[in-house]
Amino acid sequence: MTSSCYDPGADGRPCGRCDSCGLRAKGFAEAGKEDPLSLRFGSGERRAS
Repeated sequence: MTSSCYDPGADGRPCGRCDSCGLRAKGFAEAGKEDPLSLRFGSGERRAS
């Protein structure tokens, strides 16, 4: 499984806020597919520690 996030959490969870996360989300939406990372981590943003 790949991630394109510029600032992922220690567990690999994407931040959900960077440009790369936005482009990835847009790409999956346009393809009509669900991002495997949202299945793994849920659709929410990474919480600050």
